[in-house]
Amino acid sequence: MNVSNTDLTLLNWIVETTGVGSVNKQRAETSTKRATFQWNCSVAAIAPLLEQMIEFMIVKRDRAELIIDYWARIQDPLLKADKSWQLEYRDKMLRLNKRGPKDVDHIEQH
Repeated sequence: MNVSNTDLTLLNWIVETTGVGSVNKQRAETSTKRATFQWNCSVAAIAPLLEQMIEFMIVKRDRAELIIDYWARIQDPLLKADKSWQLEYRDKMLRLNKRGPKDVDHIEQH
């Protein structure tokens, strides 16, 4: 998971508040554009955080639900060995992140 912004103070606040992730420079400043920075966090660290935030999410709730469900399933050694559902989840996330109208069925919780 990542958050991009031109406000480094905001991203540093996210790290301090959540206790997870790191901030890196994404794009250097030019004469016409401000520098951008990105907060990055692994799925292992973000899943518990998303579980706490999910009730407040509106815009990207579908993605959060998919990440939470993925993390719960990947903990099972039998499911971890089965790559078919993992590829299915990857495809769902790609469709959710695609610009324009979304064509994704409701994500079933397992």
